[in-house]
Amino acid sequence: MTKVIFFGTPEYVVPVVETLNSGFELVATVTQPPRPTGRKQTLTPSPVALWSKENNIPNIDGEPAEVTSLLKEFGAEVGVLAAYGKILPAELLSLFPKGIINIHPSLLPKWRGPAPVEATIASGSVPGITIIKLDEEMDHGPVLQQTEETLEKSTTKEEAVNYMFKKAADYLPNLLSDYLAGNTKMVDQNHKEATFTKLLKKEDGFIDPKTLAVASQGETLQSYGEIPIRWMRKSIKKGDVFSFAPTPEFLERFIRAMSPWPGAWTLLRLSATEGQARRLKILKAHAEGENLVLDEVQLEGKSPVSWGEFTRAYPKASFS
Repeated sequence: MTKVIFFGTPEYVVPVVETLNSGFELVATVTQPPRPTGRKQTLTPSPVALWSKENNIPNIDGEPAEVTSLLKEFGAEVGVLAAYGKILPAELLSLFPKGIINIHPSLLPKWRGPAPVEATIASGSVPGITIIKLDEEMDHGPVLQQTEETLEKSTTKEEAVNYMFKKAADYLPNLLSDYLAGNTKMVDQNHKEATFTKLLKKEDGFIDPKTLAVASQGETLQSYGEIPIRWMRKSIKKGDVFSFAPTPEFLERFIRAMSPWPGAWTLLRLSATEGQARRLKILKAHAEGENLVLDEVQLEGKSPVSWGEFTRAYPKASFS
């Protein structure tokens, strides 16, 4: 049975590592180190590390350059990577006679980088899964398999990533078996068509309150121009970003793309006399004709409520 090492960290890739454990000889997992979580910032191992402990599989965490020497002793023929969170150096890639296979949740070369699902949803792109053989560049290697997927129109980023990696886990056994047997034809990506994403920050979920006010009232947004999305890029150039018209449809997609993190948010004042604007999370919304209809919101420090409940509690609130 083929020896495999899995590289991955979050909860949503656990179905992939379970598939590898049931159909191949999974000899180790490699994850990001424990991170502080919760209000008490307790140092907590990753979900994949916890799974490995429960299933008596050796787990190694640390920087890729640090773990390379530790992986040599396992003698794995191939690696499988899904949402590991770090770029692998050439020395690590060279450990595996059959290389490392990467599961990427977009239709490469579209949306290379760390936020492909967010970009797919926000842009209205066709969702899909691409499985490539890693090389030294980010999401750049040849394609083994690519499939278009269908998502519900209300799908959030969290729901989409869970769906994508469960589907990938279904595809993986046959794909990996064919690849190891030399029966897979790899196809180079069209690198001229590549688009890119950057790691999201909390401020990337911000929606200008004036834009949100106009959209929720069904008024024209033409005077506001297009919204530049700095983490979605046509090339790796710093200023070469995608921009979108602030239509209700785009704003609704953007809100879903930001859910649950970093979360879509804006600023508002609870009354005309309140000096400081408050942060308001936009949890759910939908487009209805020319309007963006807010469905669920959360004022900082408060519990989520419907937009109707919010406006009844704060009838003089206005977007700032």
